[in-house]
Amino acid sequence: MASPLIYQEDESEMGVKHQWLDIKSIYTMKTERGTHIQMVERPKWGISCYMDNVIQSCEVDEKIYHESLVHPAMTSSFLKKRVMIMGGGEGATLREVLKWPDVEQVDMYEWDKEVVDLFKSKYP
Repeated sequence: MASPLIYQEDESEMGVKHQWLDIKSIYTMKTERGTHIQMVERPKWGISCYMDNVIQSCEVDEKIYHESLVHPAMTSSFLKKRVMIMGGGEGATLREVLKWPDVEQVDMYEWDKEVVDLFKSKYP
């Protein structure tokens, strides 16, 4: 029987390093700009995206994260016609911003086009 695949994150939260057991590697790539992207499946959390060995989002709670990122800022903003997103290559922040009916234009700056392309084509 094969031993379980273990994933160790480089970053720590409050001094605690995370180690994920029994993960399944789904997709790995390194972009021309040097971003190392890993898509893994973790029990209980679903598909998870790591960039440069740091968690970016996971299937189970990404909606909660992106809702809490976007909606408080949008609620407190008087004018919502034009929105700028810095980063956001996976598109989830954009999804939440576009839920606001008074948004007319969204500009998104993501420094690595291959990240955007990956989420458009493989992980919409």
